[in-house]
Amino acid sequence: TVTSLVTIPAGLTAPSSAPQVSGMGLGSATISASAAGFAADAEPVTVALTATLGQDAVSVRAARTQSLAVLLSAPAPVGGYSVGLITDDAAVATVSPATLTVPQGQTSGQAQLSGIAEEATVVRLCVGATEVDQAAVTVGPAARIQACAGGLGCSNTNLPLRIGKDLQRGFTARLEEAPEAAVALTATSSDGA
Repeated sequence: TVTSLVTIPAGLTAPSSAPQVSGMGLGSATISASAAGFAADAEPVTVALTATLGQDAVSVRAARTQSLAVLLSAPAPVGGYSVGLITDDAAVATVSPATLTVPQGQTSGQAQLSGIAEEATVVRLCVGATEVDQAAVTVGPAARIQACAGGLGCSNTNLPLRIGKDLQRGFTARLEEAPEAAVALTATSSDGA
């Protein structure tokens, strides 16, 4: 739709506020303008779906996965709306799926960004062969495990633990951040004897 009536005051060549064109559905239309004593003009208008990434910058840890939103300007048409996703450096981060289809009637979809190595890269969103958006990606260090023998909690002193022969002491392990799913921790000794 378009603002149907616009008044241009005497002595001016344009209205004080511009008429508004609103996309009501996907497709093409022609916007026409006419006024007494002037030659009419017409311009084609295309209403298209646009896709963007949900954020300008994304941080993820190495060995972790972060959700990445793809947003559409209107609900996806019949059959869905497909976009491509790629990172500039797959040795730093990868994105999956490489082709994301937002289902019919939906305005967003989710991809997964996986951190590989501590570095920076860019994730790019493409429609066909055209890049339409991008986001900076920072991959931070992998979350650490803090292992402490002694059972009294962890300290930063890194003092060696002394245990008498044939005796036992507690062992504590803490994760730097909570995992999304349960993880199995494997503890080993450099001297199995």
